Amino acid sequence: MRYSFSVILLLTVGPLLSAVGSTAHLYGAFPLLVTPYTAEAKLDVDTLVHEAEYVDRNGARGIIWPTAGEINDLDALGEYEQGLTALAQRWRKGGVTARLTAVCCGTNSAMALKRAAFWEKTAKAHGLETAILARPPDDAKDDADMRRYYRALAATVSQPVIIQTYNGKSPQPSVELLIELAKEFPLVYGHVKEESPGDKVNGRIAQLVAAKPVIKGVFSGWGAQGFLYQGPRLGTIGCITQRPAYTRLLARMLALAAEGRDASDAELGATYGKFLIMTNLGANFPTKNHGGDMRGPHLMVLKRLGVFPNTYNRRRVKGKWVAEEYVLSPREVAEIDARIAYALGR
Repeated sequence: MRYSFSVILLLTVGPLLSAVGSTAHLYGAFPLLVTPYTAEAKLDVDTLVHEAEYVDRNGARGIIWPTAGEINDLDALGEYEQGLTALAQRWRKGGVTARLTAVCCGTNSAMALKRAAFWEKTAKAHGLETAILARPPDDAKDDADMRRYYRALAATVSQPVIIQTYNGKSPQPSVELLIELAKEFPLVYGHVKEESPGDKVNGRIAQLVAAKPVIKGVFSGWGAQGFLYQGPRLGTIGCITQRPAYTRLLARMLALAAEGRDASDAELGATYGKFLIMTNLGANFPTKNHGGDMRGPHLMVLKRLGVFPNTYNRRRVKGKWVAEEYVLSPREVAEIDARIAYALGR
């Protein structure tokens, strides 16, 4: 199934739709930023802002920070609010177009709602149209728990919320609940990052897309590994993944799919292949104890691109945070440079 004319029209007039605030449709590449650290194992705020500018410049429609896995540590150190405030301050200056999107989740509803309230206040104080990515609270047990949480969230914020369906702990919200919430709160809900595990994800995407226009749009997750099928065939209109270094490839993939191209198209296939060549670095170089597959060698890519000044990860050792640099051999760096030259044109 190719994209309908209405979706192609949406991608054409999207910048105009953004002027209507909470009713705006969200689509396109929404990369999660990779969190940069200093040698003192602190959030590198300046580099975070520089990274966001890079992602915006390379065609992102949205920019998301931080990841759910690091949010509790960032918050405990005061860096969650520090980083989001710095991004809001930069966006207030203008010259950027991507929609800042804050991850507002928590181990329980109260924690998640507190973070959402902060982002709502920050966005209004800076005069920004923003968004939220909100997976279910970790302690949710069923649809009833999630219904109460998302209703409370809708009473807390006025900006669009992308519901992420999987957090690795609680059950996924049912498709019926997602549609119910979109009907009940059309100015807040209706966008979904669908990445339920295993073989559930494609079936759920098809159900959600069939519920348009109540469901405004569905984003592919899981590192965009399924996008070549999920976009052209199932109708996802965006990707949410922690792949900021490859924003230009993501944006081009989405634009080509929106034109009605599929896996048989040479340019779409080649662009997707370049994306996979870059993300495949995690299968070639060590990632364990180096921040996982979303960091590891991709930190070196960001450094070689001039986005990051270093390749630091951080971890807690004997109760203290320490920074550890991700180091590769000259031969391994040469491989990364060769892939950058081929896939990213540098």
